[in-house]
Amino acid sequence: MLTRHILAHFSAEMRARSGLSTDTEGEHEENKPTAMNRDEQNVSDLVSYVHSNMTDPFNITDHPKYLINISTGMQASKDVQDSLLKSLERGNQMVKSFVEGCFNEGENRVFYSPISRSPLKTFEDMTKTSKLKCKTGDFVKAHINPEMIFRRFSPG
Repeated sequence: MLTRHILAHFSAEMRARSGLSTDTEGEHEENKPTAMNRDEQNVSDLVSYVHSNMTDPFNITDHPKYLINISTGMQASKDVQDSLLKSLERGNQMVKSFVEGCFNEGENRVFYSPISRSPLKTFEDMTKTSKLKCKTGDFVKAHINPEMIFRRFSPG
């Protein structure tokens, strides 16, 4: 009994000997020189975009004095900056409250009860919420990021 890979090999040999196939038939489209050059150019464009438009989070000398989104360069508002800088302290307070509420004597909090959400503000809080109509006719609330709108309408 012949397996598929052996049959494929026989079939390719028969096509080659009969003159029905060419030498480039087995070559994948992505391995051709034009595709390789295109891919190299795409990688080069991506690297130059990252270097010119994004902030390197590991280069401390070039950091601005305020908080920014490393992918968009958008500066955090005062409220967001204060919230993010105090997030560790706020998280420690929430953990302490949870532990004391569950494990101290005289407390009636159940260990498996839901934990309240942190009032942490992020860059998403800086964008406006709008009601948008879907194709189905339903309305949804969504954040509209001005940076993304600008990028969609600016040329390439």
